[in-house]
Amino acid sequence: LYFNDLYGRFGTTLEKAYKAVGMDTTNGKDYIQLLNIDKSRMDLFRDNHPREFYEYALGDLGLHELTLNLKDLMNDILFECFDLEEVYRNYREYPGSVGSLVNDIFLRVIHKQYPDVLRSCCLLSTTANSGKSKQLEQYREQILKGEDSYIVSKRMAKCKGIVHGIGMASIPAFFPGHYGLNDTSPFCAIIQGGRAIKEDSTDYLYEDVLDIDLQSAYGSSLESFDYPIGIPTIFSISNDRPEKVTLKEFLRLNNDELIPGIYVIYVSGKITHKQDLIFSKYGLTSNQIGGKIIRGHYDDNEDGIESRLGGKFLLTSQEIHLGIITSHTLEVLEKVCSSKEYKEWMELEVQAAAYYPKSLEMSLDEWAMAHNTIEKIGNNGPQGDERSRYWCRYPLGNFIGKILKKRLYYKSKRKEDPVYECKQDRLKLLINTLYGDIASPYFAIGNTIVANNITASVRTDAWKMSKALGTKITVTDGGLYTPNL
Repeated sequence: LYFNDLYGRFGTTLEKAYKAVGMDTTNGKDYIQLLNIDKSRMDLFRDNHPREFYEYALGDLGLHELTLNLKDLMNDILFECFDLEEVYRNYREYPGSVGSLVNDIFLRVIHKQYPDVLRSCCLLSTTANSGKSKQLEQYREQILKGEDSYIVSKRMAKCKGIVHGIGMASIPAFFPGHYGLNDTSPFCAIIQGGRAIKEDSTDYLYEDVLDIDLQSAYGSSLESFDYPIGIPTIFSISNDRPEKVTLKEFLRLNNDELIPGIYVIYVSGKITHKQDLIFSKYGLTSNQIGGKIIRGHYDDNEDGIESRLGGKFLLTSQEIHLGIITSHTLEVLEKVCSSKEYKEWMELEVQAAAYYPKSLEMSLDEWAMAHNTIEKIGNNGPQGDERSRYWCRYPLGNFIGKILKKRLYYKSKRKEDPVYECKQDRLKLLINTLYGDIASPYFAIGNTIVANNITASVRTDAWKMSKALGTKITVTDGGLYTPNL
């Protein structure tokens, strides 16, 4: 028995999915309105209007044709964007959700552009589950025997508990015993979400307001970022013997190695002045995070994909708890703080950090060549971890840039042929889903460093916009403001 989650697969309503491939959406649906049918009593509809009822019911039997048409549409798009030929041959091969579709496309593009990189990533894969070690060894042996790295990657994806080597900075990669033991390294799994607050707490009625948005905030941000591949360098503190390392001291020791957009620092402490730039994460300990990762039990709630680990994402004015410092936020602090205020920020304690050192960067081809054998943590755990920290970067512009460019082309042609409207709509869905995949614990391409830098850049831009325009409310990449104050 094969179940097909159509909503998850299409990422939209049935009516919009039909429209996306130019199929007729009526199929008797008009009878519901014409006959004033109570949809909670479809039995009466069947008994009183049998011909209309069966015509209505048969309308849902086009689902198989719909799936095939969407598959063909996506195959056309992938060929036009990346020269990938007949990616999905049948509906069973077509991924079951938009998230898994984007993850699959990303891996396919890496495989096409840099096949040796994906091969080395497979060899780098690891697991927190000792019961999966034998299976992981089999996958590694398959790679060493010359099997296709994309095919092996698909097999890995079906084996829960294995961390694919392309996602060594993903949420599952920060399991206890990987980058540290009984320490703060699991804090590096935390991802903070967008800025969504009431900027003006004094009024509750706003008149003559405009709604302003940052154009293509996440799409544009994604295009400008790099996706680091390899094992990140982790700074953590022992839970048994916590040591105080200030942000100033951490930057003094590591600033030459920190690359904008490819590091994240978690800080805590109190300040005497009021701030509304840096958000905090409360209600989580490193052991709690580690436990969730080991069990693979993540919170599914409506607070956003960044809330998978639980806890509260709050803005507190004079206390920072697991606040995130990136190159974007640090630049703002340097430019807007007084010398006294900046000094207070520098005195915050660093709880954890993850980054890819400038001195250890290699080209994609060099990295693949240097990592063509199996590297293991070793019997002594993190203390004996001698795996290479050399890394490489894949420009996300090579992936999302092509999608953005092709979408603009489709939009320019949509008046000539309705199919272009369908295609640009599907590409928009891929663009909006890529960040979600990078921030998710469920996909191989997850990366908390990239995800945090993307959200920090949008949060910072939204903060700047709020200060410049005096927005009353900010929601992620937009807000309400009154012009001509």
